[in-house]
Amino acid sequence: MSAAGGDRRLGPLRREAVKLLAQKRTFIGAGGLILVPIIFAVGVYLSSHNGGEGNSGDTAVFMLRTFANGLYVPPAVLAVMSVFLLPLAAAMVGGNMIAGEAEHGTLRTILVRPVDRGALLLAKWATAVIYLGIVLLLVAVAGTISGWIFFGIHPMLIIGGTVGVADALWLILLVCLMVLAELTCVLSLALLFSVITNSSLAAAVLTMVIILVVQIVLQFDFFASLRPYWFLNHFDAWFSLFRRPVDYGAIRSGLLAFAAYSVAAMVPAWLVFRRRDILS
Repeated sequence: MSAAGGDRRLGPLRREAVKLLAQKRTFIGAGGLILVPIIFAVGVYLSSHNGGEGNSGDTAVFMLRTFANGLYVPPAVLAVMSVFLLPLAAAMVGGNMIAGEAEHGTLRTILVRPVDRGALLLAKWATAVIYLGIVLLLVAVAGTISGWIFFGIHPMLIIGGTVGVADALWLILLVCLMVLAELTCVLSLALLFSVITNSSLAAAVLTMVIILVVQIVLQFDFFASLRPYWFLNHFDAWFSLFRRPVDYGAIRSGLLAFAAYSVAAMVPAWLVFRRRDILS
């Protein structure tokens, strides 16, 4: 009985995973993102050996060149990619989850069956989150291997102390989880627009436009009081992991912001989807 119940609960998630793996864009997108840390490591290596100084304002890049430690590659790459590339990937994945089915005419076929729409929506959301988590992990692995090849791996110097290689790898994993929590907000927002618009392109574009517009608006001092309430202003909360003592307050605030935005997007998405007309 319990095994059958568990199979019913995991069935939608398994089906969504199969659908995602059947799409070429799944592997093309992941492959493109995984190439970024490799290109980054090669670029820093060639630049440093040619006497280029580059952008020393980037702390991670500066430390990578100064201390020649490949363990700085993953956090540096994740920091750079979190500004645009990773949110764009999350928006594209989330925008395609419902609208992609509608565009191909398969959503109507699914909805005419006696299916729990809430479970279906949650399965699509969870599948996308798992996919993004795997991609982030592969990006970190590619960055670590590239860093090891070009710079070697040594104990990592952080603000206020030094951590060993094993502890540094654990910190990198925690960084991946924090970035995934940030991307979950973008994914949830894109999924909401995916439900509303029936267009995967429109959902992804709307998501990125809102993110970019809000980011620009918050640069003005008049809106400074709103900055703590915008989830992307917490994307660097994981920097606290590389300080001793760790500022858990910043991490906790970031996680709360990410959770609040994800819930705020998913609740209306569920309300709209549960009333979805199968003929639309």
